[in-house]
Amino acid sequence: MIFPIKYTFTQKVDISKLDTSEHVFQVIQRCLLERNEDLRLITNHSTLRFDKSFFFTEKHNVFAPIDYGVFRLDVKKSYLVYEIRFAYLFLFSFCAALLFSLESRGFKGGLFAFLILGVLNWIIAVVRNGKLFNKIVREIHTLCVSSISSSSSLGHTNDRSIQE
Repeated sequence: MIFPIKYTFTQKVDISKLDTSEHVFQVIQRCLLERNEDLRLITNHSTLRFDKSFFFTEKHNVFAPIDYGVFRLDVKKSYLVYEIRFAYLFLFSFCAALLFSLESRGFKGGLFAFLILGVLNWIIAVVRNGKLFNKIVREIHTLCVSSISSSSSLGHTNDRSIQE
């Protein structure tokens, strides 16, 4: 199939300066809940999964066309992986395309409906979730940089007190 039901984003993140990976998942949770407060979040030691209700009504929301998403953190390789699934989007698009092809009594109407409803929404959802993923990676990087600068500023104050 040319358009996959699952799509995966991967980005290298340097979290070696953080105490635990829980800080990373707190950033991810905050970013997800800013977008939608109705998500169900399930956190494991190295994964964070979010689900939304089946009858999701907000069409403008970034999570509307996806079924669920999973964030995985590989601490050893320093990779953050974001996987999203689109099964309901393609199921709905296929059913609509089938109805259009039966109504128009031709294959072209169904193909057009599938292209508009399925493929176009898939492209939009991948781009929007990619932007969300990049925002999360930037915030994790900012968290790492701020933890480095706060620890280095603490080190400078201790050095000054020793010299005096």
